[in-house]
Amino acid sequence: MKILMINPTYGGISGTGQYVRELSIRLKEHGNEVEVMNIEAVGVMNIPRIKSISFYILSKIKLIEHVEKYDIIHIHNPKFAGLSSIKTPSIITVHGDYIEFEMKYGRKIAPIMKYIEKNMKKAKAITTVSPLTAKLRGWIYTPNGIDLEWIRRIPKKEDGGHILWVGRNDPIKRPTLFKKAMKILNLPNIALGVDVKVSRKEVIAYMKSSKCLVITSKWEGFPTTLLEAWASGLPVISVPIPPLKALSRKAIYFSKSDKPKDIAEAVKQVISKEELREKLVKEGFKEVEKYTWSNIVKQWIEIYSKIMKNSSNLNIN
Repeated sequence: MKILMINPTYGGISGTGQYVRELSIRLKEHGNEVEVMNIEAVGVMNIPRIKSISFYILSKIKLIEHVEKYDIIHIHNPKFAGLSSIKTPSIITVHGDYIEFEMKYGRKIAPIMKYIEKNMKKAKAITTVSPLTAKLRGWIYTPNGIDLEWIRRIPKKEDGGHILWVGRNDPIKRPTLFKKAMKILNLPNIALGVDVKVSRKEVIAYMKSSKCLVITSKWEGFPTTLLEAWASGLPVISVPIPPLKALSRKAIYFSKSDKPKDIAEAVKQVISKEELREKLVKEGFKEVEKYTWSNIVKQWIEIYSKIMKNSSNLNIN
């Protein structure tokens, strides 16, 4: 199969970028031809609010010229659903949900959402990394993945012992909420991606030497950091959001609410109770084994094959 993947990022610290990179590598290992259309391939205007639009326009121009040479077009962001082609079967993977757009931009995004939904109907399949979103919207569940061998080879940092937060400085991720909770505890803590920006390899090194990972997001699909923490033997604490509860109630310790005092209390419980901490680590190791890329790439090859054999949509749009 000749597969075109479309996403602004490829690899790096972006969860979606990592997904595209890892999936493309595994697909090639199974004898498929894979091309990635990202920022480096098409170029963009590096100006806030114009960057995504310029990527869309330049990708559209390039796609019009070359669309017929691909068997499958795989788009990894619903914002670019308009790149779906009638000539070539398209798949759209949602690495989260619409609710994140609405939380971030409010009602003003409504016309854009209508445009996205209209274009998503052109796709032969819509998939999501979130089991909850898949159930609610009738999409196909295609989970996130992890390279366990790569994780195991990374040594831990010598100066560890932090309460850890990982993510971008975004109101959806809420790093300020993490900092408010940490003020209550007054323990060594670090927000990677906000306090300091490091490579993905360094993130894993921090995870292997920290006391716990705290997730404070308003909403998540299936965060890569969750899999990385499980694979690193790091206990995970999260605010009680439905998508993560749908993923695991055993390998994640949920705070009572998203109030700083309740997050601080959850952290205190995990780092002070050895039995609870060991249970979370054990369940995390057990859970992460489900998400190896060798399993996930097989699911994707099956989806691609079904689309090429069947002209109708694989799920409800």
